[in-house]
Amino acid sequence: MNTMTSPEEPDLSYSTAMSELDSILEALEGDDLDVDDLADKVGRAAHLIDHCRSEERRVGKECRSRWSPYH
Repeated sequence: MNTMTSPEEPDLSYSTAMSELDSILEALEGDDLDVDDLADKVGRAAHLIDHCRSEERRVGKECRSRWSPYH
């Protein structure tokens, strides 16, 4: 089953993505992970990490913009 969605995922919050990453990590650390799901879980994790990094960059840029002495 492929759980990847569009790269944008505008409705995916940072906290939801982090929670899903935690769940994936638990599954990867467990003994009951189906090998057939491994590639999907790793791919989804990579997507979620990219999403979180993008959100962190966006928020950092917004904060710098708002708190800049030249704003």
